[in-house]
Amino acid sequence: MNLPLRRFARVPFVCGSNHCTSVFTALVLASPFAGADPSKVDSRSEPVGIPRLENLVVDGSGAEWGETAFRVDLVTDDSPAPRSAEDFAAEVRLAWTETGLAVLVHWRDDVADEATLPGGIYERDAVELYLSPSPGSPTYFQVVISPGLSSAQPELRHFVYHFTRDEAWLKAASGLQVARQRQGRSAVIEALLPWGTAGLDFRTEESFAFRIFVDDADGGASRWRRTWTSAERDYHWLERASSATAEPVRAVERPPVDERLRFLRAPQNSVPPFKAERDFARIECDSYVFAHDRFPEWDFLDPIRTRERLGAVKVSVRYFDETGEEQHAAVRPGRYGAVFRVESDVAAPFSVYRTLYRLPWNGSSSGERTDEAHAIELAENAEEPLVATMRSAAWWHRIKKQLGVATRYEKLIEIPRGYAHQPERRWPVLLFLHGSGFGKETLLRAEAPLRFAQSSPDYPFILVQPMSGAAWEPPALADLLDEVGRDYRVDLDRVYLAGFSLGGIGTWATALAMPDRFAAIVPVAARGGEPALAKRLAHLPVWAWNGEQDPTTRVEQVQRMIDALKSIAGDSEKIRLTVVPGLSHPPTPDHVFSRPELYAWLLQHKRRSPKRVDPRP
Repeated sequence: MNLPLRRFARVPFVCGSNHCTSVFTALVLASPFAGADPSKVDSRSEPVGIPRLENLVVDGSGAEWGETAFRVDLVTDDSPAPRSAEDFAAEVRLAWTETGLAVLVHWRDDVADEATLPGGIYERDAVELYLSPSPGSPTYFQVVISPGLSSAQPELRHFVYHFTRDEAWLKAASGLQVARQRQGRSAVIEALLPWGTAGLDFRTEESFAFRIFVDDADGGASRWRRTWTSAERDYHWLERASSATAEPVRAVERPPVDERLRFLRAPQNSVPPFKAERDFARIECDSYVFAHDRFPEWDFLDPIRTRERLGAVKVSVRYFDETGEEQHAAVRPGRYGAVFRVESDVAAPFSVYRTLYRLPWNGSSSGERTDEAHAIELAENAEEPLVATMRSAAWWHRIKKQLGVATRYEKLIEIPRGYAHQPERRWPVLLFLHGSGFGKETLLRAEAPLRFAQSSPDYPFILVQPMSGAAWEPPALADLLDEVGRDYRVDLDRVYLAGFSLGGIGTWATALAMPDRFAAIVPVAARGGEPALAKRLAHLPVWAWNGEQDPTTRVEQVQRMIDALKSIAGDSEKIRLTVVPGLSHPPTPDHVFSRPELYAWLLQHKRRSPKRVDPRP
């Protein structure tokens, strides 16, 4: 089959959203949280002007702010139930100076719960500040501030996550100022983010993109979040007004439904358990394991609240058997999949996927587990839950393909320069999975592997870079590799897998799901790997990388999987972990994928005992 040579190839992309941000300065301040009726400001289409603040001194007092700053009440609450201001309350004020953007956040919290490690302070009580040149920009500057109200962490702390490699921007970050004053359960945090941290030129650029989260953790496993946003957007356009406003401006955006429903607005491709559900919108069956031909009863976990929030709700359900045939009754023992389609007046339609299992006619559910996890284990005939979950994901992917809703990844392909001139040659493939926060613009500007490929005349790999806005799905990546194998001259015994951060997590997960497909893998700055399943990768060469100073993925998280692999495969050269001294999270891909020795190491390995055949005709 003769195909035209394509340097960039794309397929439809399902599931995902860009994540961009903005700069600002935050001030967490004790206040009564009272005020006149608000004048609503909608920043969803046109930039919102914020006033200038003269003579700002960042000391945590807030003395210079007065009453003319742009005021934002953080009214969108991601909590399971409404909470009083005595429990947790937040208010923000915004202004600008020639130096940078200033933000004032009023904070009150009845229970102080702050993280121990600086790199993880966003996981507990914290203010998260973002700055980006525009809502569509993939580069942003993020500052997370821990207020220092707990007895265990009594001091103000902040941590900077800079998602750029621009040296000028990094230099500008040294001008960040943060200060705080506290009184009892309240605090004042004042911060100033220099314009240069977002690559903004104060002399020529008037507008920028902005987002803020205020997170509250009350000692449990979860946290609540308040933010100035709506269910339709994450970021706001702001612009510098020419002068201070005469009257306070109070911006309030009240979405028609709870902010949690924004997780239901994108096409959902998760496998059970359905991660995007939120409390009242969760559908449950009364039993997932049963012993008769009637499918189980089902309802929302909180039906009254669901209908209060969603209005008129219409739910349709379809059942599929093990072979993918639609059924109206459980006529045979075995696995069934229930697909619930939920439509309402106020939210986009979404689907919920549930796995069911019918016991043999002479079976009985009495005394047995009837939860969905057990149904998945029975359906996959696997005692190890993680293995059952992986197999179940592949089965659900086939059903979703049948329904036309399965994830398909848009991709970029870089072809070796000698490809067209060597028609008999089959070429190795490097599948690279990017980290979180990527948009199409970032992908086309090239990640580190693509830059290296384009600068190396003898680069021998067919480089495949898919794009995802969520966690990587191994079954969808398997489809992608099948497609590449059909369209290009691929050496199926030399297919390599690599990824950074979220992509590194996807590298571990994909290798575990189909370990016989790859010749070697390179997870970079990526926890995961499931040490309990290390035996599945006993034959596979692994070279893991991590920065010594990486706060996102700590070395010990990676070390556990490497130790598990070495205990099974032996302490050989094929299992490696390279820890780079002084290196943090964002610079890691450039450091790793610009090294010729990495690609030489990959080419040393071929797939052992291949189980797949060439899909090309």
